[in-house]
Amino acid sequence: MLLGCQPQPDSMFEQQAEADAAELADGTSSAAADSRDAERAATAVVTPVEETDTIAPTINTTHKQAIARQRSCTKAADACQSFELNTLSFRPEQPWLTSIMWQTIARILAPELPLASQDETAKKTISILFNQIAYSEQRVSTLPLQQTIDTDLVLNTYDAERRNIDASANNKVPAQTGYLIVRLTEQDNGLQRQFAHYIMLDMQTQLQLTLSDILLPHITHQKLLATFQNAKKEWLSTQGIAPEQQDDWPLALSKQWYLDAKGLHMVYQSEELLAGNTEAVDLMVPYALLNGMINPRYVVASAADNAARATASVSETP
Repeated sequence: MLLGCQPQPDSMFEQQAEADAAELADGTSSAAADSRDAERAATAVVTPVEETDTIAPTINTTHKQAIARQRSCTKAADACQSFELNTLSFRPEQPWLTSIMWQTIARILAPELPLASQDETAKKTISILFNQIAYSEQRVSTLPLQQTIDTDLVLNTYDAERRNIDASANNKVPAQTGYLIVRLTEQDNGLQRQFAHYIMLDMQTQLQLTLSDILLPHITHQKLLATFQNAKKEWLSTQGIAPEQQDDWPLALSKQWYLDAKGLHMVYQSEELLAGNTEAVDLMVPYALLNGMINPRYVVASAADNAARATASVSETP
């Protein structure tokens, strides 16, 4: 049981949290913080942290990687147990978003723990799993041979004229919504399984969105589900399922969903729609088929929509 593990030295997550708190207290610069990151990585029992910056409209995200490997293994050993964790840090700091990220990872890795929804407990849960491999001389039988967590943040941009918002000349405003993606890949006994988890976010209210939040008040979940039947049939056809069987094929609204410029996506996990299918399935319904169902606040304008609207505005100018 995880909760019965012997106390371990502070993990790199706990060390990082302490250093971040010290940075806030003494007002040190981000450059100095990055220097300390490198020093900690050099003395840790895991692979050094690697960072790559990407820029979003309002938030800079930094990818951080940590890898725990079974001590008795070499990198070339096929039976070497490992845990690769790729997370995000945000500048300016986004405590609410960081909390959602860690809670989501904890729920994926340890769904049986009831306290995984609490931020500090979530990080401690992940730390325990990480340390079990990083400090172990033997393979941990309760964990997969190899597992990788990947995280990413996608921000949706909106057309300012459509929202009646005074924005810059390119007619764009900071993202009102976005979605966090957490992917889990497991390899064990020669098999690989992949899971994709999507968390839809309201960047203004700093809250996680539910399907009820994005639907207009009179739209039921059952009515929304009906719009995905054709997308389901199209996908089943690609899997060799005969048309006469497709109408009765069970489909429910997924817990994993997101909105982008194309429309509303429902993401189904490995084997959730079809036995033997080992990859996540993304069913999408375009906004044209969701007319009168989605709250206009959450409809994402595509780049083509924005370009067409800008062209129309120029042509109408005297």
